[in-house]
Formats: sequence, structure tokens, C-alpha cells
Amino acid sequence: MIPVLIVEDHPLVAEGLKSILSNSAEFAIHGLAVNGAAFKQQFETFKTGVILMDIRLPDTSGIELCKHAVASGKPIKVIALTTFNQQYLIKEMLDAGAISYLLKNATPDEIREAIRLAGQNQSMFSKLVKQQINQLSDKTIVLSKREIEVLCLIAQGLTNIEIADKLFISQLTVDSHRKNLLLKTGSKNSAALIKFAVDEGYVKSRNE
Repeated sequence: MIPVLIVEDHPLVAEGLKSILSNSAEFAIHGLAVNGAAFKQQFETFKTGVILMDIRLPDTSGIELCKHAVASGKPIKVIALTTFNQQYLIKEMLDAGAISYLLKNATPDEIREAIRLAGQNQSMFSKLVKQQINQLSDKTIVLSKREIEVLCLIAQGLTNIEIADKLFISQLTVDSHRKNLLLKTGSKNSAALIKFAVDEGYVKSRNE
């Protein structure tokens, strides 16, 4: 029997996961944590097993909780279970020590299989996540139309707020695109992004 600790703040999703796992004698639900504080409290008595970890929580990031869990040295495995498939989040979660990364549209069978595989030290990824991981390992830089738009506006010196207003998107979405651009291009800051934009011909140099 595999002990499972669920970290999820959305009641319907949490209850769905509990139902999926309770229907099988293979799994034992250790508990449900709706935020980082509750997770750390329950993790004290979680000796071994698998953690289903959401990334966005009310008081912290699942990435930070994943690091905490892995650093404990306990024989546990973390599976990211989230709605987010941005490359930078996938990379940060895997770098934090997660063994698998599933999107919340995964089927009950896929979730159960991911837990089984984690218990065998094997990984599992949703199809869209696999595509993002493959792009990360591919040296060819492919930018989406929206990423190019954001890149060009960054090169014009616009702030996240100004870019959000111009493109009619949220600041959070702009920040997500910016982080993806940094990751995809290997840039460390906005200045490096601007240099990339000029070098690759997305924008003209001010000297031209």
C-alpha cells in the first residue's frame, strides 16, 4: 500500500483525488493539506510515500514545498499535479526534485499509474508537458506569436504593467511570458533579452 499526501487547495479537486485513491486498496491517504502551513505540519508524520503537489497555493509555492520535502531526506516522491504547463514552472518543479509532472486534466487511471511508477522511482508526464520538456532539451529556440510580441515590447522598454495594458492580458500572464523567454533564450535579465531580440532580428538596433 502506497501512502499518499495530497496538497491541493481547491475543495472539488481535493475531494476528487481522495475519491480516486480511496477506490483502490493500493493507496492509503495520509492526509490533505490546503496550504503550505498545513503541509509542513502533516509532513512531520509522513515517513514514506508519494506527495501529489499543486504548484499555486494560498500561502506559498508547491515548488518551495517540493524542495522542503526532498531536502528532508525521507524516502518520498513528489508528483506535480497542476493546471500550469509553462516551461519555466516545469523546469523549476523538476529542478526542485519532483519525479513526475501531470496536468489536472489527467485521467484517474493516469494519476494512479503515476503514483505506482513514482513508488518504483519512475517518472510520468502529461503529453503537453512532454512536449515542453522536449523543447527545453532542443537547442532550437522556438517562440510563440505572443512571446514574440512580449519580447518586442520588452525591447521597447515597456514594463509588465504597460505590456499587459497594450496586449489586453494580465500582468501575471506577462510575467509568465517573460520567464519563459528568459528560459528559452538562456537570458539572465531583460538586458540580455533585448540583446537577443536585436541579434535575432526581432527588433532593430537603435544604431541602425
